[in-house]
Amino acid sequence: MDKTPPPLRLKGFLWFTFSGTAMLSAFILPVHIWALLQGKTMNISLIWFKLYFALLFVVGLYHSLYRVKTIVFDLGFTRAYHWVGGLTTILFLAGVAAAAKLLFA
Repeated sequence: MDKTPPPLRLKGFLWFTFSGTAMLSAFILPVHIWALLQGKTMNISLIWFKLYFALLFVVGLYHSLYRVKTIVFDLGFTRAYHWVGGLTTILFLAGVAAAAKLLFA
């Protein structure tokens, strides 16, 4: 009988998303800063800029909250890990809802 544990697919997906958001922000933020330094103005009334700012906010929020969750796990607080994970998920969803309301209302 094989005693190997099943793969942790959700954890792999979350790490994939974490690394993807890191790469996305690494490409987006320098272009944004460069455009601002060149004196470019952004028309926030256009839908593309609203989507851009929403994406930028969601990427940063996910990245920071997921890192908080993994730090709790890395420090060995396994009991607190699950409720911190739930709390960060609630905070993430509340942040996404707030960003959507502020940008698209």
